[in-house]
Amino acid sequence: MKRHIIFGLAALAAIAAPPLAGQGNAEEKLKVAFIEFAQTSGSSWVRANFEGTKYLEAHDPNIEVTRVDAISEGPNVVPVMNSLIAKGNTVLFLNGYGFGTFVPEVAKKHPDVHFVVQMSEPTGPNITSYYGKLEEARYLEGVLAGKMTKTNVIGFVGGFPYSPVVSGANAFTLGVRSVNPQAKVIATWANSWYDPPKEKEAADSVLAAGADIVVNHCDSSATLQAAAAKGKWGMTSNADWSSAAPAAFLSGTAWNWGPYYVKIVKEIEEKKFDTTRYIGSLADGIVMLLPFNSAVPEDARQAVEAAKKKIISGELKIFAGPIEDNQGKLRIPAGQVMDHAEATAKMDWLVAGIQGSTK
Repeated sequence: MKRHIIFGLAALAAIAAPPLAGQGNAEEKLKVAFIEFAQTSGSSWVRANFEGTKYLEAHDPNIEVTRVDAISEGPNVVPVMNSLIAKGNTVLFLNGYGFGTFVPEVAKKHPDVHFVVQMSEPTGPNITSYYGKLEEARYLEGVLAGKMTKTNVIGFVGGFPYSPVVSGANAFTLGVRSVNPQAKVIATWANSWYDPPKEKEAADSVLAAGADIVVNHCDSSATLQAAAAKGKWGMTSNADWSSAAPAAFLSGTAWNWGPYYVKIVKEIEEKKFDTTRYIGSLADGIVMLLPFNSAVPEDARQAVEAAKKKIISGELKIFAGPIEDNQGKLRIPAGQVMDHAEATAKMDWLVAGIQGSTK
């Protein structure tokens, strides 16, 4: 009886004893938090991030994910970051263009926390950032629009005339005019990433000017629905909006962030965190063109596919000179190429073929 008691106490002691140094706790999971600037249900940008998060969860069982939506892109993000850190989150994804400004001050106070920032490029030993070559998918989108337009007028509704958006509008127009030199693009700005009434108003303005295709770099389906109401085509951004108006949905660009999320979290788990900015592309599938409407003819499909192969192989450089702006000024001389980093940081002019201004 005494021997049974001794064995029982030993077993209890073994259960209660903390793990030996270096063994860790098999039950402990890496806590990862995502901070978004809008609601998943409304914003296609946030929905693309959410879909990436679900992909991450499906491919890494050793993490515990928290999501915080609808945090304005300003100083309000600082207490949110601090609260998440206090709750044990050691990886923070800041998924908004305006969050990056506020990351370095928090990162300095929490050197053991990893900060992964979307679009903007804050720097620090525990900070990295990511984006993608949207201009590649925009060019393909332009090839499709150039082949499909009947009026040779296409509308482009952008959120803001920021360089990442302007470079996309320019790439789109270059794609259009590569297959249809007579077509023109009318660019207008909603001055919001997500404001359906403003986006619809902007779409209505280009439709009234004769556009039979409306493309957007905004987060809602308002421009697609405005096009559908007029019996025209619409193309959307960030995630699949085809369900909002299937008959009018021509195609669109989308982000596939899941593989990157898995990659960066694995690097953190393996203590191989890399602060080098990650830029996804058509080649790695991070940025893509969504499936076409069934009405798209075979010659248009082939034109898009041919351009895609040339971009991936490197034969086609999106911003290869000579390229003039819409005021006739030579911006990229023959023999020169503006790369992704420069285009998304400094491009504040519109290419020939676009009617509009960045002011």
